[in-house]
Amino acid sequence: MKKTSILFSKVVIGIAVLVLIINPLTGCSSKVELEKSAITENIEGSNTNLELVSVAIEDVDDTGYLVLVNLQHTLLAEFDEDKYVQVLSFVPTAPVGVQDMYLHPSAMTAYVEMRKAAGKAGVEFLGVSSGFRSTDEQRELYYGSADSDYVLPRGHSEHLTGLAVDITIQGISGAEFGNSSGGRWIADNAYKFGLILRYPEGAEAVTGINYEPWHFRYVGSVHAYYMKQNNLVLEEYIQLIQEQGSLYFEKDGVTYYILYQVPQNGMIDLPDGLDFIISSDNTGGYIVTAW
Repeated sequence: MKKTSILFSKVVIGIAVLVLIINPLTGCSSKVELEKSAITENIEGSNTNLELVSVAIEDVDDTGYLVLVNLQHTLLAEFDEDKYVQVLSFVPTAPVGVQDMYLHPSAMTAYVEMRKAAGKAGVEFLGVSSGFRSTDEQRELYYGSADSDYVLPRGHSEHLTGLAVDITIQGISGAEFGNSSGGRWIADNAYKFGLILRYPEGAEAVTGINYEPWHFRYVGSVHAYYMKQNNLVLEEYIQLIQEQGSLYFEKDGVTYYILYQVPQNGMIDLPDGLDFIISSDNTGGYIVTAW
């Protein structure tokens, strides 16, 4: 196996300069801080040299946690019930027969843990109104919707991944969710469980979707933390990693290395001697998270 190395240098952050560019991930114009370093959580000390080893992509498990699904990036897959966990009683007052709701196991675990924490904080009656949706279900929803600003076409909704979860609070719906004390608690704390508010207010030009305070997406606690700290949506985060090529930061006393890899002849470079997970991004590359 061929070994290479990558050098992570300490970055001094200057004054961020805002410019208007065309976002290659969305096709929309958005403001990007060109001098906003990927290493906003600067690690004190000398440069870090990370050894990499080439591995066949087919030999590595793809978590899919950072797969990008939006108007520009399509994802089509058939439902495999074995890959998902059924959500029971996803709405406290749901009638019998409507509890057949499925989520990716990681998203389900995150939601359950967040619900427990919310309960301790006084936020009660959390439920799930939508999880995994098949391509056929998405098509029916899209053509049956009176407002396409909140519904994406078949193959363009991240509900297809099973990682997206629409959260409910009994008696609260729509825009009221984001203004409620429970909705605000979830928006402030979801990142601790690996969930991000996927379509925040003010990011419509980037995400292509109107503000949805109830829609959360599992990306993993490391990435959710970074996006929360730097006020990034998924499109912006993936773009940042692609442009930087690599970044590192510290969370809870652990140093995390984030690498962007595009397979060459079916091979990608992975960190040697570190634990890692990878995720395809649905734009042709893979994001490696090592620690």
